[in-house]
Amino acid sequence: MREQATDEHNDRIHICFICGLSLVQLDRDTDEGFVFHREHDHNIWYYVYFLIYLDNKDKSDLNGVESAIAEQVDNEELSWFPILKSLKIIKKQGKNNRSATDANKSEDLGLRMRLKYQAADESLKNLESLLT
Repeated sequence: MREQATDEHNDRIHICFICGLSLVQLDRDTDEGFVFHREHDHNIWYYVYFLIYLDNKDKSDLNGVESAIAEQVDNEELSWFPILKSLKIIKKQGKNNRSATDANKSEDLGLRMRLKYQAADESLKNLESLLT
């Protein structure tokens, strides 16, 4: 029983309650880290306030996203929660992928330029041999 309480305590300290990502992953994969993520990106109270807001708002006044989430909440669905997701990690991975793509494009451009230079050099040599 004590071991289970210790595990639960460690989970509360080291795992985001909203998304389930670990302290280690968020510290490694985001610039701000776990504490910022838990306090700003996935603050549990923001979700509580949002649910209270949805509950108190007239259904006819909800926008599209609010209506969809309210319906999921009514059906006890959790698919609207960002389970094992963080926008900052997704954005950072996208930037890294773009950087790799840009690097590959630069390498391709460099290779094409070298090939064109070699072809031009050979053409000049052929032209010189014809002229002499």
